[in-house]
Amino acid sequence: MQFWYLVKTYFKYHWIRLLASVVYCVLMLFLYNFIHHAFENSYFYFDGFFIGGATLFLFGLLTIVSYFGGFDMLSYLFRAKVVDNHRESLYDYSVRRRSERMPNRFAFIDYLVIGTIFMIVGAILL
Repeated sequence: MQFWYLVKTYFKYHWIRLLASVVYCVLMLFLYNFIHHAFENSYFYFDGFFIGGATLFLFGLLTIVSYFGGFDMLSYLFRAKVVDNHRESLYDYSVRRRSERMPNRFAFIDYLVIGTIFMIVGAILL
């Protein structure tokens, strides 16, 4: 019961990200078929579904890396070069960034779920 309540509340507040993910995958499908002028061949639909799903899935993996602080050092170095009087250490910067990221928990789930669904549909069409 608790699981379905969490799922329902999550998708209630993140429906825009879900819709944008689906629209991205569908646009990739049509763009791939438009480039190859092959709306009647089913194997181009497989490719289009798989490419849209795989790129979204990989974007979700990059979002996971970013959520766990994988790019904090790069942003810290950029900020140290651009901002004058930068007195904050890397550890303090990482702790501050982690506290800023906490309200955005599980922001990567949408990309992983929709990307996986599109890759499965592409595999079924194969």
